Amino acid sequence: MAAELARRHALAPGLTEAEAADLIYVFMSPEVYGILTAERGWAPKRYEAWLATTLRRALLPNQG
Repeated sequence: MAAELARRHALAPGLTEAEAADLIYVFMSPEVYGILTAERGWAPKRYEAWLATTLRRALLPNQG
């Protein structure tokens, strides 16, 4: 995903492809999913919505 966004020049200003890959790796990790759903009681749909918003804000320009 990071490589494709970089190829399209779609990453937020100043964000490198490697940094984007790191953010994607962390946010989409099974550990984060488990913490939020199993330990914190989030519904899977809530996690999915949070993940989409978080990835947009972290990776794309003008997503504040």
